[in-house]
Amino acid sequence: MAATLTPFSANLHRSRRWLTLVLSMHGALAVVLLAYLPAWWGLLLAVPLTLWLALAPEGWLPGQHRVVRLTVDPRGRLLVAFERSPWLNGAESPAELLDDSFISTWLIVLNLRVEGRRHSVMVWPDSVSAEFHRALRVYSLWFQAADKSAPVVEI
Repeated sequence: MAATLTPFSANLHRSRRWLTLVLSMHGALAVVLLAYLPAWWGLLLAVPLTLWLALAPEGWLPGQHRVVRLTVDPRGRLLVAFERSPWLNGAESPAELLDDSFISTWLIVLNLRVEGRRHSVMVWPDSVSAEFHRALRVYSLWFQAADKSAPVVEI
């Protein structure tokens, strides 16, 4: 029999830390290319592309499918909701937490499988509450999913 877990959920906000990090690194790259490698100025054309690739998954650019809500239900299942999703219609869907996720105090990168598709979600401390960030770290590190067919028993 499966024991219940205290459920928790949060809406994910765009991280200003990630935006600051990406913009400062791209600015530094542009300065270094212009100052030390003037013959390679053509590489500056790659800066907008890499900037787009870095900001799009976090939702800083319009029209992207990003995770907007993470929920852990009483059975310990992780549920995700997408901002714009043609195949999920905005509803919460069960997600499988993959083993190659990265969990630390400063950053949580959840690698998930949702409806057969792989998604990576960066959870920065400024994108959720401190309590949710801690609970998600503990859940990601220690929780083992119970059998989905097992009944829920209140403790």
